Amino acid sequence: MEKIWEWGLEVIRIFQSIQSPFLTGLVRFVTHLGAAPAYIVFLCIILWTVDYKKGFRLGFVLLFSASLNNAIKSYLNVPRPYMRDPSVGLSSETSSSTPSGHSQNSAAFWSHFSYLNPKLKKVLALTIAFAFPLLIGLTRIYLGVHYPTDVLMGWGIGFAVSIYAILFAPLVTPLLNRLPKIFKILTAALLVVLFNILSPEDTSMQAALFGLCLGFILLCENKGFNAKSGSIPQKIIRTLIGLAVVAALYYGLKLVFPGEDSAQYQAFRFIRYALVGFFTSFVLPKFFILLKTAEPLQE
Repeated sequence: MEKIWEWGLEVIRIFQSIQSPFLTGLVRFVTHLGAAPAYIVFLCIILWTVDYKKGFRLGFVLLFSASLNNAIKSYLNVPRPYMRDPSVGLSSETSSSTPSGHSQNSAAFWSHFSYLNPKLKKVLALTIAFAFPLLIGLTRIYLGVHYPTDVLMGWGIGFAVSIYAILFAPLVTPLLNRLPKIFKILTAALLVVLFNILSPEDTSMQAALFGLCLGFILLCENKGFNAKSGSIPQKIIRTLIGLAVVAALYYGLKLVFPGEDSAQYQAFRFIRYALVGFFTSFVLPKFFILLKTAEPLQE
């Protein structure tokens, strides 16, 4: 592995040989498109204004991928490149290196997004499915936070998660739909418990996954939500209100909950992310219906 990591560091140095303040700023912007806040915005817009069920499926694929990434990182525990050579560190992260979460999650999310939108022209669909993961992955190498092998592994797992969802969703979904509500919730809870066992150091993504699933189950059992309903101004209003609430939960609770030096940090982090998922998929859609800026599904 030492030879592979040394080769990876050399590739990073080649990438950074063309660095400039402008390029580094551009790279940081692109890499942020693969971070949690960007995905929250993308998912909220789809869930609340385009197609609620497609938004949930995208969210599930993304958060399943992110939870799996945390578990693999926890098991492999590979140090970041800049820990071996501090000179390549143009940025820093708190988790392990392998595989690249940004690369994996972008591959899972954008490839599945393209699949769920069959009306897209083939060239555009392929561009979305591969260009975003490619660009985001390359930024991780440039910034010195991942080895090239981390990025390659992330792409492979991310695309595999998306393909797995495409192949097995038609088989699993009808079975889950026939289960009583409590068993659906227990199934989601068991999945989260499994991920928590595999990755006890970071429970954030599986918490968001549980909150998203819980909200989806409860809303679908209670008239659902028609994301296509409402005028364009109404969609804008509910998006702005919803994003403000989600931002208050995501950033506001971080300020008031115990910090990383607290023994209760992981528990409160789990609660914060679960609330973000639950508000996104249940509380806010119900609120939009009460505001009469959206409608439930018409049976």
